[in-house]
Amino acid sequence: RSGLRPGDIVGAIAGEAGIPGKAIGEISIQPNYTLVDVAETHVKSVLKSSQRAYRIKGKPVHIRLADLAMGS
Repeated sequence: RSGLRPGDIVGAIAGEAGIPGKAIGEISIQPNYTLVDVAETHVKSVLKSSQRAYRIKGKPVHIRLADLAMGS
């Protein structure tokens, strides 16, 4: 609905967290949430950077660790 593309997500996370785009793996965009696979060595950087609000296409995005049951 929002026109969100995987490239938008990679750019936002890589740019804000200061990690290489190749550290971001599979992305699953769902209607109410998006799952993003981040290399384990970069997870802390991504979460720490999320204390400042990420913005994608001008809208704030909340980032947290996924509940493994969520993707089922």
